[in-house]
Amino acid sequence: MKILTNIRFVKVAGIAQTLSSFINFIEQSKSNRVKIVGVDLAAAGQSREKCRQTKGNFSLVFRHCVIPSINDVIKSAVTIEDVAKSYESIITAYQNIIKKQRPDVILINGTYYMPWCLLRASFDFSIPTIIHYHGSITKETEHWQQAGHRELFRFMERQFDNPKMFYIFPSNLTRELVENDIFGHRVKKYSILPNPVPFYFFKAKPSGCRHRVGIVGRWAQVKNVDFINQLAQYNAKSGGKFSLQIVSDRAARRGLNLNLSNLATFKRPMDNEKLVGFYASLGVLISPSHFETYGNVPKEALASGVPALISPHMGVAETFKKLGLHDWIVDFISVRKVYAKIKEIAGQPVPANVRAELLEQYGTEPIYGKMLNIIQSV
Repeated sequence: MKILTNIRFVKVAGIAQTLSSFINFIEQSKSNRVKIVGVDLAAAGQSREKCRQTKGNFSLVFRHCVIPSINDVIKSAVTIEDVAKSYESIITAYQNIIKKQRPDVILINGTYYMPWCLLRASFDFSIPTIIHYHGSITKETEHWQQAGHRELFRFMERQFDNPKMFYIFPSNLTRELVENDIFGHRVKKYSILPNPVPFYFFKAKPSGCRHRVGIVGRWAQVKNVDFINQLAQYNAKSGGKFSLQIVSDRAARRGLNLNLSNLATFKRPMDNEKLVGFYASLGVLISPSHFETYGNVPKEALASGVPALISPHMGVAETFKKLGLHDWIVDFISVRKVYAKIKEIAGQPVPANVRAELLEQYGTEPIYGKMLNIIQSV
């Protein structure tokens, strides 16, 4: 079975980390029956993260292309077909790769404009297609000021609605969002499959440090960066009891963090495995996102033995509830209340039974074993 999928090796992207660990799982299975073809299209001259080598079960198709800015495209477009015309060369590139590779199944990761281009390319083929629902472009662009621009993004996501396709949702939260707010009807062919935790996080030895508060993720509105700013300001006014450690992308370093320059420490994105040491150095991790289809980071922190406070608007909250961690799900409305909660749990060990259940139920082997069964059945 040959699986063709869009791929991008980016250190702060949950999609990239999830797909990378799935590739590792396939490679380690030492089975010749499954091949993965990762397609990575990048703008000419665009820097790329160092990616894995082509070997064994995995091969990489990399091409430089002219990729228009989605911001510019949306601002000049009137209809979704105008958007498609702007990305015609990308869609054609995907079509040509599909023709050459002749996959048995197409696995589309995410709903942003590049996965959407692969979706459009797939329309020309009678190949079983799976949508692995990472992120919602509708939710990601809710902060855009122009209603017409927001509607174009919503229509883009609605094009992922196809009764012939199969959907993998990382949470019921995501499924309900898609059914109620995006597609407007129930999805018939789907599975709920949480994202897994790689084994190396379970090897972490937490320091129990109480004063370090960690945040990991893209510097984007959907991640609730306003709350992060407020927390930093509140911490400073309260005597700087905590040291805020933020791992984020270049957008944060380019200037969005200027008002935090003396209030938090920004760290460059790092390979997923290196996050083990980062998590272990913390007293607590917080994830205040307005919405996430899942949210790998807090579960990685738990596996590393570090407590995490999460928003109820994250798919991973369903996992926290199953693990009995209801008390670590908080709304991020009152900075004062969250600050008090941070002081309460910072430095606490994650119960041993929680880490054990994480490994047994949400490790890569049980999750990706199920995922491979899903793909094969489709």
